[in-house]
Amino acid sequence: MNLLERRGAEVVHAPALSVDPNRIDEAGLRAATEDVLAQPVDIFVATTGIGLKSWFAAAERWGLLEDLLAHLGGAEILARGPKSVGALRRAGLREPVGAGVGGLRGRARPPARA
Repeated sequence: MNLLERRGAEVVHAPALSVDPNRIDEAGLRAATEDVLAQPVDIFVATTGIGLKSWFAAAERWGLLEDLLAHLGGAEILARGPKSVGALRRAGLREPVGAGVGGLRGRARPPARA
């Protein structure tokens, strides 16, 4: 995050995972999700598969999942490792093209529109 901020990015960080499920700030996560939906997303960095699954499950409970996936689908998506890629695929976001150095994978394609 610091690297992106040093390069002028506005980083929105909303942890969706905790070793103690009772410690997830549901209200804070929902507020962060609504903030994401309220503005354009240029780059989305998926750091953990379980974090993505947790976030997407919460968004589904709130009735926001379809909008969230469509919104993220228009961004450049970077995935850190195979579990992040798997979570993206399961959510219908296309697999990033090509593998990068250190497990970071490149640009993802938005989901196909019907």
